[in-house]
Amino acid sequence: MHDLPGVATPIIDSRGTHVFHQYTMRVLGNDPSKRDAVQSHLKSNGIPSFVYYPVPLHLLPIYKNDTVSYRVGKMDNTLVAANEVLSLPMHTELTEEQLSFVAAAVRSFF
Repeated sequence: MHDLPGVATPIIDSRGTHVFHQYTMRVLGNDPSKRDAVQSHLKSNGIPSFVYYPVPLHLLPIYKNDTVSYRVGKMDNTLVAANEVLSLPMHTELTEEQLSFVAAAVRSFF
C-alpha cells in the first residue's frame, strides 16, 4: 500500500525488522472526514479499523492549566497526524490471505 497516492504507511528501516503492535497508516490531506470515509469503507467490507488517539495528548484536559501553554495552534504536525491516522487490524492470528484482503480493501477505496 506504500505506493498508493494519498496514503502513508509505516516506514521500516532496511537494516531491521518491525514487530507491529499497531499498523497505523495515514490518509493524507489533514481531512478527518476522508479518513472516516476510508474507515466506513473498510467496515462495509467487514474489516475493523481504529483511531486510537483521536485527541492529541497536548489537548487533553489534564494539560489545560495556567502553567503549561499547550493549545490549538501549537504542535501543528500533531494535529495533522490526529486527523489522518487509521490503524488497521494487526494481531498474531492474521493470515496472509486476510492481510491481502485488508490491503485490497484499502486499495479499492483509492
